[in-house]
Amino acid sequence: ATTEIYTLSLHDALPISNLLTNAGTAADGSKELNTLLKTAVLERSIPVALYETLIDCAAQETETGVVLDAFAQTGASAQAVLETSVKQGRGLKFIAVQKPEKSRSKGFADVCGIAEKRLRAAAQKLNIDFETHISFIRKSPTKRAFSNK
Repeated sequence: ATTEIYTLSLHDALPISNLLTNAGTAADGSKELNTLLKTAVLERSIPVALYETLIDCAAQETETGVVLDAFAQTGASAQAVLETSVKQGRGLKFIAVQKPEKSRSKGFADVCGIAEKRLRAAAQKLNIDFETHISFIRKSPTKRAFSNK
C-alpha cells in the first residue's frame, strides 16, 4: 500500500484577496456604517459584505446556523447575519461578545454602544422589531454580549 502525503504551504494557497474581491474595503465599511447611523463614526470598519461572503461560504448548505463573534467590535458581523437571514429567508442566529472598549467616536462611551445603535438601525432598515429579535446582555462590567433571538 502506498501512502500519499499532501502538504499545502501558504505560498500554494490562493490569496484571500482573490477570494473576496467584491467584499469591499475598510473605507467602504466606514462609509456604510456612517450612512446607516447618519453620523461620522469611524474612519475604518470591516464591511458587512465581507462577513456576508464568509457566511455564504461557511453556511451554504444550511438554512439555520449560529455565527459566534467573540470580538464583535461595532457589530458588523451581527448586522451581516441579520441581513443575510432576512434577505435569504434563513434562520441564522448570531452571538456577539465585546469587552467594553472606550470609543474614540463622539456620542459613544464604548464600541458596544456603536454596535447597539448599528443593530437598531439595521433592524429598522430590514423592517424587523429590534426588541423582539435582538437581545443585548450587559451582565458584567468587563463583557457585553448581544444576540438575535
